[in-house]
Amino acid sequence: AGTSQSGFRSEIEEERRLAQLSDIVEMYEDWKAGINPGGPMRSKLVAEFTSIRSKIGDLPGTVVDDRRRAKMLSNTAVTLHPGYINDCFFYADHALCLKVKGAEVQPAFTRCQPARCPNSVVARRHVLALQSCIADAETMKNSKNISPIQKHAIEAQIVIYRQLLEQVER
Repeated sequence: AGTSQSGFRSEIEEERRLAQLSDIVEMYEDWKAGINPGGPMRSKLVAEFTSIRSKIGDLPGTVVDDRRRAKMLSNTAVTLHPGYINDCFFYADHALCLKVKGAEVQPAFTRCQPARCPNSVVARRHVLALQSCIADAETMKNSKNISPIQKHAIEAQIVIYRQLLEQVER
């Protein structure tokens, strides 16, 4: 499986591209409905959405060709890598996850700092995951065998998660 003759790899890449496009279209539609993305990439993404909206005349009450909108958003979707609590618009020269020696040149969500990395964006679909992370962290923080240092680290992470949530929810 996966040989170049079978076309499996190209099918996977096409599915990934379609999923990226679907995610960016969803973020755009949320933005149009007044639900802004959060995270450090927020201002660049909103600027891109504003530019696209003005070019295609995508205003309330107007009919916009979905294919044209998708085509304009596809350039933005190229670098999108979906994640659990945030997405990454991966640009290697800005990626904080690559600041580790020997890191591969691809997003590393296990080292992601979603509130600090310029590539990070939090969308409406991340809200439930962030709420779940906060609940889990609160449970951990209140367990018996947590040292004061661990408790402080957990509290700091909860603050970060809440800040990301607030950016999306306002």
